[in-house]
Amino acid sequence: MVNESSYWKADLAREIKTLGRHLERYKAPKKRDPSPSDLLSYEIERFAFLTAFITRKLLDSVKLSQELESENIKLRAFPGRKRPYKRQEGEHEIMERFRFSSSRWVALSLRRLCDILIHSSDFHIAFTKERELFVSFNSDRTKTELYEMALPALIAVAGAVAADDVVYSHAVWDSKLGRRREIIRSRNHPRDEDVYRRP
Repeated sequence: MVNESSYWKADLAREIKTLGRHLERYKAPKKRDPSPSDLLSYEIERFAFLTAFITRKLLDSVKLSQELESENIKLRAFPGRKRPYKRQEGEHEIMERFRFSSSRWVALSLRRLCDILIHSSDFHIAFTKERELFVSFNSDRTKTELYEMALPALIAVAGAVAADDVVYSHAVWDSKLGRRREIIRSRNHPRDEDVYRRP
């Protein structure tokens, strides 16, 4: 469990800056090929996995606000293929397993997103000619579909976690659990009447 969350959030903020420097070099078009370098691919993988792990530990340690924890994150989901697919020359083997011509938008909780990234079975970095970057992933329990997220959206999630600051917390005694149970963790100051209200 995490004792003092500020150090972990500061680490996450540093990771965002480090990745940002790599992305600046990538977006300066010195070469025709828009594919990311091995180093940049590693930095993106590292960033995604560290973000997921740190965020999950902060969630488990009750160090993030309920406002952030309750937010849903939109991703594109591609279904798995039910019929065999003959890969064309130059296509990645992942084309064999998922239908990229069909997709739907899904909303995942922050915790669910972290779980899938931590237990990722597939993790790929996609790019466009305009040097837009995406991460595609699923977990060993979600192999029937592949999720895709724009890299700036993942960076925004990490930024929200790094900036999240619980300024108010309220707990009550739970006789069934035999301990205090936290019912409010907020990044906002409550109204005066809320401080003293009974659950």
